[in-house]
Amino acid sequence: MEELRQVWESLDREGRQFFFTTYGDIAHLLYVQVDETMLQALIQFWNPGYRCFTLNGKDLMPTVEEYSELLRIPNVNEGRVYTKPEGACNRFVALSQLAGRSTQWAEKLFSKKGGSLCFPWYGIVKRAHTYPDSYKKAHLLAVAIYGLVLFPRTLSHIDVAIFEVFNQFQFGISPIPMILAETFLSLNACRQLEGRFRGCAPLLYVWIKSHF
Repeated sequence: MEELRQVWESLDREGRQFFFTTYGDIAHLLYVQVDETMLQALIQFWNPGYRCFTLNGKDLMPTVEEYSELLRIPNVNEGRVYTKPEGACNRFVALSQLAGRSTQWAEKLFSKKGGSLCFPWYGIVKRAHTYPDSYKKAHLLAVAIYGLVLFPRTLSHIDVAIFEVFNQFQFGISPIPMILAETFLSLNACRQLEGRFRGCAPLLYVWIKSHF
């Protein structure tokens, strides 16, 4: 998180404005100090059957509208629904274009981790640190935030499935429903399997604090 914050802070004013108008206010998640004890305590009140928190006899759950307000992702049509594309995008080409490197460079980064095809985050962050183009740097930072913060999977690695999310931006489709669905799935798994919450902890923490 510290290295991602350094990349964000290295962006000039124009680069930050481009990032905000393209990807919304997702960079603020890098600065959220999550109280893990509070979050773990809250998860004990999650009801997997009804997909809501039950607190003092009242049901409470994050909604698309609330997450949309917290992230403020622009240029999306709320009426458009995300669908997985029939023809999967070429992940190697997508990553190489964002990083300004060859497809051979991208192919060497990919490996199987936890049953998913991933690439290590340090290659992206290192590239973002040194990239002179603010726009390219903003794109790489967005990839890192999506892969490490909004959709965390394997430790220190980014799941290639995030490129399908990025592919939807050109159609004006909001990623909020996917982020919310991941939150519900992670909460259910955490309660039923007594594991660790694997969704976007900073966003869930900001959401619950906005209610208390």
